Amino acid sequence: AELQAITEERDRIQQLREEARKQRAEEEEFEAQRLQQLRDDIRKIEEEKQNERARVEELRDSLRRSREQEEADEGTKLRKLRDELRRVEDEKRTAEVRRDEE
Repeated sequence: AELQAITEERDRIQQLREEARKQRAEEEEFEAQRLQQLRDDIRKIEEEKQNERARVEELRDSLRRSREQEEADEGTKLRKLRDELRRVEDEKRTAEVRRDEE
């Protein structure tokens, strides 16, 4: 009977050890999955940050090009107005010269 009790106690200890090992393995697997999920989340966030940086850079470039184009357009308008002013002044002088000659 004592041998049976020792055997049962040994079996119970073995079973508890096996259950503890399984539980540790499950916990380790859970932690590994959690760690991988965190790594994936970090990678995703870093990709989003990189995409945002690229988008900001695109917007800056677009704004710069827009400003340059606007300045070029204003310069063209200004040149046209100056040319028109010169033409009108030339016509005025020509008309004055004609009037003076008559």
